[in-house]
Amino acid sequence: MKHLKLLMIIGLLLSGCSQVQESKETEKGRIVDLNFNELQNKITNKDSFVLQFSKRECPYCIELEKIEDKYLINNDLIIYRYYPQENIEHYQESIEYIQDFFPDLKYVPTVYWIEDGVVEDTMDRVSTNQYQALEEWINKIHN
Repeated sequence: MKHLKLLMIIGLLLSGCSQVQESKETEKGRIVDLNFNELQNKITNKDSFVLQFSKRECPYCIELEKIEDKYLINNDLIIYRYYPQENIEHYQESIEYIQDFFPDLKYVPTVYWIEDGVVEDTMDRVSTNQYQALEEWINKIHN
């Protein structure tokens, strides 16, 4: 089973080859891309934040990000986005780190609430009314 998880994470990491740093800003909130060192530092520093594992060519990721964009227009929130396949500079270290801190990560997009450097919650995947599900989840983690 551990080998299967390792192969899944390796597949995520190998499916891309470039690292692009960008931030997608709306009127109030924004999506900010993290590289591996930045992700590791936020967790080590015991930051509290929303983290989304994503993949550029994933249709489900693209759809979720459209919904997030609509939500962020009226809500002051930063969603940190991490593309595993684009962060291969620290290949082996990143695989081990992701396995240790996110053992349930099996697909993208997956969105986590990290509080004081610890994963506290994961947003449920829904097929209908994702905007409402996102809004309710954000309200839940901030209360």
